[in-house]
Amino acid sequence: VVPSGAFAVGWWEIVFDLVIWGGVLSLLFPLYYEITPSTLVVRSGWMRRQIPLACIQRVFPTHNPLSAPALSLDRLQVEYTQGRLPRFVLISPRDTPSFLRDLADRAGDLEVQGDQLIRRLSSPAG
Repeated sequence: VVPSGAFAVGWWEIVFDLVIWGGVLSLLFPLYYEITPSTLVVRSGWMRRQIPLACIQRVFPTHNPLSAPALSLDRLQVEYTQGRLPRFVLISPRDTPSFLRDLADRAGDLEVQGDQLIRRLSSPAG
């Protein structure tokens, strides 16, 4: 015989766990990265970040464990500017080499150097 109080506590624990996991999953899914003609869109749950391609300064591999819209620790750190402030986002595309090539093609002035992308410095007019 199970006491009625113990049964009620069990149900509240299940409801609490479902609420917590629902919140965590709502921050992760859907999770995708899209390169448009002018922006890198990072979508994670209900959060959506649009990074202008012209603001991206550098993209490089990292294993940074900070919380991020990435499901793997094999990540890319995308460094960009927002106004004058430096920012970064950590992402984990499925096919990193293809993602880097596509990003370099779309951005135009990002060039592949080894396993990273770096913004080309514009040469002075003369």
